[in-house]
Amino acid sequence: ERKRAADQERKAQEQRDWEQRRTEQLRVQVTAKVRQQVQEEARKVQLYINQDLARNVRKMELAKEQKILRAKEQLQQQRQELQQQVAIAEEATEDAKAWIQQAKEQKERSNGNTTATQQP
Repeated sequence: ERKRAADQERKAQEQRDWEQRRTEQLRVQVTAKVRQQVQEEARKVQLYINQDLARNVRKMELAKEQKILRAKEQLQQQRQELQQQVAIAEEATEDAKAWIQQAKEQKERSNGNTTATQQP
């Protein structure tokens, strides 16, 4: 009877030991699986963040390029306007020079006529 009871107790202890080892193995496996899933999700999140950052950087680069193009267009337009103003000013200067020359010539003629009529 004692041998049978000791045998049963030994078997029960072996069963508890086996269950404890099995539980520990399952805990380790589940922990490893959860860790792997967390790492995969973290990689996915990091990838999304990197892609989002890349999109934002590209948007900023495009906005900067557009701003530069608009500034270049404005400068080109201002340059053309200034060139037109310079051309108008040069033309006005030439006209003024011609008027001054005509006025001088007219004054000389009128001085010459006065001198000619005053001479005996």
